[in-house]
Amino acid sequence: MQGNLIFIWQQDKLGLVFGKEEIVLAAEEFCSGFQALGETIRHFLKRHGISPSNIKNVIVVADLTALLPRQLAKESVFGYWRVTPAPFDFAPIAPLIEDSAIKIHSFHLPLPEHSEHEAHFQKALLTFSRLPVRNIAINSTFSRIYPAGEEEIIQRAEELLPGRFTYHPSHNYNTPNFLLRENVLLINLILLDPVKSFLSWLKSSFDDCSVSAPLYFLKGDGTLTSSRTVATNPLITWQSHLASFLLGGSRWFNQGDTVVIIENTGEKGIGLGVTENYLPRLAGRFSSFCGVELPGNYPLTVHLKERPNKTRGVVG
Repeated sequence: MQGNLIFIWQQDKLGLVFGKEEIVLAAEEFCSGFQALGETIRHFLKRHGISPSNIKNVIVVADLTALLPRQLAKESVFGYWRVTPAPFDFAPIAPLIEDSAIKIHSFHLPLPEHSEHEAHFQKALLTFSRLPVRNIAINSTFSRIYPAGEEEIIQRAEELLPGRFTYHPSHNYNTPNFLLRENVLLINLILLDPVKSFLSWLKSSFDDCSVSAPLYFLKGDGTLTSSRTVATNPLITWQSHLASFLLGGSRWFNQGDTVVIIENTGEKGIGLGVTENYLPRLAGRFSSFCGVELPGNYPLTVHLKERPNKTRGVVG
């Protein structure tokens, strides 16, 4: 029988689920210290009589931001160009990296038509070349309406120092707000190497057990995306476990619009999530991630905490 294999990854445990449509046919959970992933998958399939050829799709539920704390402890140096009419007086993603081993060398570049743009550009590029910088992020005020502007800066940098750096333009992200786009760009840049290793580990493990089905990742908004997209934008997997819980609760009750109890955290109280048409209701304008604001493309949660003689709702 053909079906989908769901791969649920957390750093201390792993879950494997095989099913068809909304019917679970096999499920197991493995705690930390589980054997090599390829062998674990192979034994799971064998125990439940599942042929690798009968797996139509592999759906991965993995919040890849869980890789961030270990990465923040590693010494890494990045370059960053803010291309704006005027400089900002604050450092990028400071709440996230201020106590970490990460260093982001940020330079303001005036807009390309400004008379001082070229001088600022060459000074910054020279500074980057003298530092152990391999990756440079670029975010322009007008990147969403004129992405060619960032590409022109990359082209000029390549002409001066061919092959020295890898460039990461912000126009790849569908985020209109400059500062929110900056946060997404830089967090994804920090996650670049560990996510690349994770995806390689995942692919080699499935290859090892002859599973050739396409891989899809669950996003925090409850929809699916390709592993290629996740490689450049792993931040979209944040809160994917919460999204899977909301999706499952909505389907379990066969109610597209419903409230799902997601947790009881003690201090925070009872957590609630809401679905609309079987998908998580999203936060809206923005979400807070480790003190850094992100676009609100993640589930909205509400915590209800009991107090003497009253109950108060606090937005999570």
